Amino acid sequence: GNDSGFASLMLFCNFFRAEPQGWLKPRARDSATLTTIVAPNRTDPVADAEALRKAMKGLGTKESDIVDILGHRTLQQRLAIRQAYQQQLKRDLLKDLEGDLSGNFKQLSLQLVRGEDERTAACLYACMKGVGTDDATLIEILTSRTPSQMHGAAKAFQDLYGQTLEQELQSEIRGHYRDLMLALAKGDRAQDGPSDTKLAAGDAKRLYEAGGYKTMIPKPKSRHGGNSCCAYVCACVFVSVTRTCACALSLLSLSL
Repeated sequence: GNDSGFASLMLFCNFFRAEPQGWLKPRARDSATLTTIVAPNRTDPVADAEALRKAMKGLGTKESDIVDILGHRTLQQRLAIRQAYQQQLKRDLLKDLEGDLSGNFKQLSLQLVRGEDERTAACLYACMKGVGTDDATLIEILTSRTPSQMHGAAKAFQDLYGQTLEQELQSEIRGHYRDLMLALAKGDRAQDGPSDTKLAAGDAKRLYEAGGYKTMIPKPKSRHGGNSCCAYVCACVFVSVTRTCACALSLLSLSL
């Protein structure tokens, strides 16, 4: 409803609102980091956990209290709150949020108390549950994660949903599109590092000779994993693996 939407907006805006403790205080620029968001100086995860429980206990929910806590904590601090909630109150914070909240506010709050691997797994599951598949989002996730991130997400997926990510992909998509997505999901590609432009040019030529020039880089339209999806995945892999457009440009130059 409107109340849920307003609470979601307030929770989002709190990440960017200047606070007395310096939530958005700029850091000195140096060669190691350009981070501008600084965590609150002092937080008490147990007190935060108790305050969240109080906000959801009994009839009604005090969304403003949830916003004040989750909207002013870093990921590490939110995960500490979740752990304290389990250890001190013997309750599951995710289940309590799931049961007391609704709409976009619920979804945003749940994502805020999940770790990176859990968030990725939840997004992958949402892409494939029900009728059809959200190919664009599925492609975006699998082509933008490092091997270590994919390994963590795959483990979280199995822990959360009782089946492997590969099994879910096998049942949802088909053809060469499925084969390529399964390869990405395994996380067996090279780790991040300097781009090998010679290797990139060679791979681009091989893809061109395999017929990649016929479809180039179309946006996926089908929800059933057709050739356009497979071509789009190839283009995304080019950019995400090499962290440069050299591969895509090589492929494009070969087709001219």
